[in-house]
Amino acid sequence: MSGQNENDNGIVGDLCAHARSMTHAGATVIIIHHTGKSPGSKESRGASAFKGAVNALWVVESDFEEDRPSMIKEMRVVPKKSRLGDGMVFYYQMKNGVPTPSKPSDMDVLEFIAQHEGRSKTAIIDSVKGRFTRQVLREAFDRFIVGGQVKVEKLKVRINPEKVVGETAT
Repeated sequence: MSGQNENDNGIVGDLCAHARSMTHAGATVIIIHHTGKSPGSKESRGASAFKGAVNALWVVESDFEEDRPSMIKEMRVVPKKSRLGDGMVFYYQMKNGVPTPSKPSDMDVLEFIAQHEGRSKTAIIDSVKGRFTRQVLREAFDRFIVGGQVKVEKLKVRINPEKVVGETAT
């Protein structure tokens, strides 16, 4: 697409049609693109035809070190679209400048539990589907119940907002 306008749906549509024909021939096509420059930009920039044509779209999100704002501290590869089912979030920490697989933060897990508040612990664990492993969720539940961030009343999970303040320890 060198020299072409990434905002032109016709040009991007032609590129995506060519990529789709390659997948019909048995190839796997991975297109690497960038987000917009604004801090709030979370998806690929340019023509909307690109997002509409892909089977899956992931965005790399980064957290930076406070004392060195140009240094990435943690990265997450987050699914934004998938025609293939629930997408897996991949977590990485930077160690000596190298992305190293890591577990999700406790806040990430608490946010997931909060989205399913009112359901049973077993139902929440069964619904994890690729966000984290069930083992990570089970271990987090144990920590959160002991720490008071989560309560189980009459088999229903409840978040204790008085105990959830900022980032908890991972």
